[in-house]
Amino acid sequence: ELPDDAYVWINHNGSMFSVQVAHAGAGYRGPGVLANVALRKAPHGCSGAWEVTNARAKEGWGPLAYDIAMEYVGHEGIMCDRASVSDDAAKVWDFYLNSR
Repeated sequence: ELPDDAYVWINHNGSMFSVQVAHAGAGYRGPGVLANVALRKAPHGCSGAWEVTNARAKEGWGPLAYDIAMEYVGHEGIMCDRASVSDDAAKVWDFYLNSR
């Protein structure tokens, strides 16, 4: 559940977008940001999927930001960064593979 003063903000700019979950009044990367996931339209086709290029979240908030990103792009889908995946991000992807 979102805290009463929280919001979700989606910034879509052409081939890139980001999802932010934060407390009201939080700056883009301020202390009130609970999660932020940035994506870009994947290069080289990839069946039209969106590639996660950056993700930061306070513990437990990452999956909500990923859920919102998945809902936003619909059937196009999202995929992990093709260059690197942190240990924390791998745990989120593993969660989706085994628990969703």
